[in-house]
Amino acid sequence: MSAASLNIILDFLEDLHRGKGKAYRSNHVFRSMLSSTLDQIDGHDVGKHPLVVKLMPGIFNSNPPKPMYNGFWDIGSVLAYLEGLGPNDSVTFKVLSFKLVMLLALTSLFRVSEIAAINISSIIFSGQIVKFN
Repeated sequence: MSAASLNIILDFLEDLHRGKGKAYRSNHVFRSMLSSTLDQIDGHDVGKHPLVVKLMPGIFNSNPPKPMYNGFWDIGSVLAYLEGLGPNDSVTFKVLSFKLVMLLALTSLFRVSEIAAINISSIIFSGQIVKFN
């Protein structure tokens, strides 16, 4: 490949960032794809070419990744809501199930898929202690 091809690649990555508003992570994926599909330029994989390597921090610095989470739950309000549902023996089985799932999520840090995968045979009850296998 030639220097002209390198300019096209640099323009492409820059356009993804400025023109299309793609985040750094997206540009990184495109850079990897180009590197794995195109021939080397000046003896370098496309993604490791010094000019491409110099471009990527600029993209990162001008549009740093956004945090995965932009807020947190107020657990106090969640617990107040659950308490406001009333005593366990006065709510429906459905409400009691929702309450249990929320308390499991808060106390175990299980993901939704892990909670959904709980099988009754994997639960061990020992007095007031419950263990999950």
